[in-house]
Parts: sequence; structure tokens; C-alpha cells
Amino acid sequence: MPVLDWRMILLAVHPKKLWEQLVTLADQYYPILKFWEFILPVVSIRHPDDLEIILSSTKHIQKSFLYDSLLPWLGTGLLTSGGAKWHLRRKILTPTFHFNILQQFVEILIEEGDSMTKSLKNTEGTVVQDLVSFFSEHTLNAICGMMRS
Repeated sequence: MPVLDWRMILLAVHPKKLWEQLVTLADQYYPILKFWEFILPVVSIRHPDDLEIILSSTKHIQKSFLYDSLLPWLGTGLLTSGGAKWHLRRKILTPTFHFNILQQFVEILIEEGDSMTKSLKNTEGTVVQDLVSFFSEHTLNAICGMMRS
């Protein structure tokens, strides 16, 4: 099993070289590449049949500890929850994202996306300090627009 540790990352002069090394290893160990990244075991699956088994399974939906950093911001919502809680919320939300339902909101989302782009351009070179409130404002505008339609 290859080991991608700090030496390999430091030796990669550019992230592109590290990516090229990963692609080479993935080809060499196809269809499943297993390696260590620092202290974390990583499994890279590339074959569509293998991916389908994992992605359609209800057993493999626990989130890694890497999601813990999102908890203070997002709480235990669909993105950060796992297991039965995730399954229940996913089941409730699935019909909402049907193509026919989303189609009616495309114009509203495009308009709000344009509005957000204009807001960013109007900062005239200054840095937006609080991205959370910036995105929250435009997300809320899009949601309100969808509720009105």
C-alpha cells in the first residue's frame, strides 16, 4: 500500500505534481487505491460499479470527523448528520429536488445569482469581510423569491 506522507507533499513543488503522482498511483493500483495521508487511511475508488455500491448503500453514510468543523456553522443538518437522522431528512427532501419542481425556480435563482455578482462587483476592490452574512442575504433573497412565486 503506498504511503503519501508529509515528505511526498513537501517534495511536490506544485500541487499539480502531487495530483499527477496520485493519478499515476490510481492507475497503477486500479480499481482501488489505498494509501495513508498523514495518519488517515484513504481509499480511492474509481470504478463506477464500486462507486454505485457505496453511494447507494445506507450502511456507509456516517460522516467522517472532518465534518465536525462544519457543525458550529451548519448544525446537524443534511450535510453533517449521518445514519438514521440523515436518511430521514434525505427522504423528506428528495421530492423537493425533482426536476419538474426545480424548473419553476430557475429564473429566480439566475436573477439572484446575477444580483450577488453585481453586489460583489460593487465592492470596488474592497474585500468582503463577512462572507457568511453576504451569502446568507442572497440565499434568503432567493428563498423569499421562490416562496413568492
